[in-house]
Amino acid sequence: GHTWHHADGLLYRIVAHGTAAALGDTRHAARYGMPGFDSTLSPREIHAVLTYLKTGWTPAQRRRQAEASRGDPFPDSVGVR
Repeated sequence: GHTWHHADGLLYRIVAHGTAAALGDTRHAARYGMPGFDSTLSPREIHAVLTYLKTGWTPAQRRRQAEASRGDPFPDSVGVR
């Protein structure tokens, strides 16, 4: 997919809260079918899922995504800084 286009913070919010909430677009929530998993996964588990997704990215994609993440990193609650 295109997950590498997004910063770590946004990816975390999408997995934790669902796409509509992460994007602040509840009006089009039906269009964004991914629900949130914060009631099922801990912050560290969400981080682990996203870390696993990154293993499928090319080095160039990882570099671009790391640059984007400087301005929107994982939240402090994840405890990975």
